[in-house]
Amino acid sequence: MISVLARAIFAMLLLGTFVPGASARIWWIPANGQWCGKVCHDHRREPVSTGPHTADPSRKEYFFVCAADMNGWRPGYNLRPEWDHACFVPFGGKEVAARNYTCACE
Repeated sequence: MISVLARAIFAMLLLGTFVPGASARIWWIPANGQWCGKVCHDHRREPVSTGPHTADPSRKEYFFVCAADMNGWRPGYNLRPEWDHACFVPFGGKEVAARNYTCACE
């Protein structure tokens, strides 16, 4: 089974960039500690997702793509409801909850 972080990185590769602001199709919007679904909808955009967290998509628990600047931009995921106030990114051989992050919206 593919890890959550691997799925987020794969989604970023499909988007073609790790750098917020570098793609014409993707808008990188500062999250200010909010869930990426809300951030994108507040800007009249759709959040970029790697898919549902559960087998039941009606629960709307999706892995949303985010990025945090931790010695360079790193892709990660934002997940509601448990982990919706952080972007989880790889750093120092661990998965770290970054509190200052941007959300990928299309």
